[in-house]
Amino acid sequence: MSRFVLLVCASLLAACAAPAAGLFPLPTKERAVPIYVVYSGGLHSTLVLERKDIPPALKPLVAKAGACGEKFIEIGWGEDDGFRKPLSLAIICKSLMGSHRTVMRVEGCSTSPGDCLSAPDASLVRVILTRAGFQRLCAFIAATHRKDEKGRPVHLGGGWFQAHGKYSAFHTCNNWTADAPREAGCPIRPGVCQFPGPLMVQVKRFGTLLRSPR
Repeated sequence: MSRFVLLVCASLLAACAAPAAGLFPLPTKERAVPIYVVYSGGLHSTLVLERKDIPPALKPLVAKAGACGEKFIEIGWGEDDGFRKPLSLAIICKSLMGSHRTVMRVEGCSTSPGDCLSAPDASLVRVILTRAGFQRLCAFIAATHRKDEKGRPVHLGGGWFQAHGKYSAFHTCNNWTADAPREAGCPIRPGVCQFPGPLMVQVKRFGTLLRSPR
């Protein structure tokens, strides 16, 4: 069996596995914690969290990004060149073949999660998590950013940080975005979310659409 077939099978198995039980949906009496899944146009999607909910493990990222005074924090993951440079055919091919040069971007949004949207085809979905689910989501994000020998984020300047994880045709920024609510117990299949379309279709099934493409 070829390596390609094995990778496809692995992706399908990951897509079909059940999410963690007991985390979603929200019980009636439990405090709700909102997050937002953002399709920011083109091929990219991100997450937005409310800064007041950010746990200590993520606060160094927020501080280094200069976003301590913002109300909302946008977080995304992707391949270094593909995320930080204008896309070219060479960058796209190199990224899809597999790259461990991955980064995270952390930015603040001042008044609403909609501030993070600029493209006319952008969309925004709010998802309500349990407290336990939100903690698992934040732990997933914290495990993604790379730390130095003193446990500090490896800062690349501005809102950019070195990250863990391999980017490829089988695991894009959209798969990563889907992985986060999956960790929180949401019924989403990250293995089929290489593109933003399947991601947003699934998220809208258990979230609330706040903005659709204009």
